[in-house]
Amino acid sequence: MKKQNAMSLIGVIIAIIFIIMIICGAIYFTMEQFEKSRIENVKTNMLLVQGKIKVLQESSVAKKDESILKGKKVADNAENEKVKEMLEKGVISTQDESYDKYYIVDQDTLTQMQIEGIVFGEGNFYIVNYATNEILWTQGITIDGVTYYKLSDLEKLDETTTNTQANEQLNVETQNEQQNAENAQSPTTQNT
Repeated sequence: MKKQNAMSLIGVIIAIIFIIMIICGAIYFTMEQFEKSRIENVKTNMLLVQGKIKVLQESSVAKKDESILKGKKVADNAENEKVKEMLEKGVISTQDESYDKYYIVDQDTLTQMQIEGIVFGEGNFYIVNYATNEILWTQGITIDGVTYYKLSDLEKLDETTTNTQANEQLNVETQNEQQNAENAQSPTTQNT
């Protein structure tokens, strides 16, 4: 009887451990998907603003009227804490030849641009460069311990990830082909 109770206790413990492992896996997968969704949302918002600044920049050039450009010039707002932080981190540089084309795009500017649905964290905003169409987010987004501020860096990260996945797939396919070739060349012996 004691042996049966011990065996059923062990079975219950194993079942509980198995259930805990399934729950942990589901939580990890859900959190990973949430993080990917959050990153894609940030990139989508930045792309939306990038499209709008391209239109404004082209209109400004065509009409030879810089007042069409929306936002506040970074050069005129260098005392802003977030601007100082971006300069200190080297995300933007006063030495950049297009430094005078960096503008702050905050919540009010988005409203002027007729862009809805983007909400910045407390004290954060975009910095856009009308000359290069670069978009920076002062809050940044941290991926694997590295904080990215620029849309171009996020896009490069996507390219790197895509290339890595393609290389991994190619390696698997190559290994499978080599294995198939080895299997075709080696004589098979059968017991009769």
